[in-house]
Amino acid sequence: MRQMRVAVLVRKFPKLSETFILNQITGLIDAGVDVEIFAWAAGDSRVVHSDVQAYDLMRRTHYVSPPKSRLGRVATGAFATAASAGGLWQRPSVALRCLRGAREGRWPFSPTVYAAAAFVRNGPHDIVHCQFGQPGLRTLPLREVGAVSGRTVVSFRGWDLTGSRDREGYELLFRTADLFLPVCDAFRDRLIRMGCDPD
Repeated sequence: MRQMRVAVLVRKFPKLSETFILNQITGLIDAGVDVEIFAWAAGDSRVVHSDVQAYDLMRRTHYVSPPKSRLGRVATGAFATAASAGGLWQRPSVALRCLRGAREGRWPFSPTVYAAAAFVRNGPHDIVHCQFGQPGLRTLPLREVGAVSGRTVVSFRGWDLTGSRDREGYELLFRTADLFLPVCDAFRDRLIRMGCDPD
């Protein structure tokens, strides 16, 4: 029987305060699941939880953001770098959709290309588990270009519902993702009021 593959999307990794995410990752690994971590930024690697080393999680971690400065993005050539890293050339249809979406201005070019290349290079996955609503929103262009496959699960944990300015994008996320996991009944009720299917 084929081993289940799960991609975990986070904003930063490793992050000492997010032991709840770390516990989910190590629990899946203990259950025999092949887990990969996709992060938009590196956390503080000077102080990390012992399980990060015990489970060799940095080997499973892929950083999917381009250089922060515009000059850095131009210098590295987002598309060329992502493609030559063995990502997008494996799936020409994804590369073409990235170019088309960038040309039409539907989402930022470089971040989508870098993330798409990482997912193509390391995929496919059965489940993409987004930790917090913002990583869920970032899967939308990746799914649109065909870089992300499998079911999408989004965990809502607090500030992504109570303080986030990105909540206006959740309506599309509610129509696209497969399962939403709020951490309490109050957040469940809030998601339903925002338009999420109660089921």
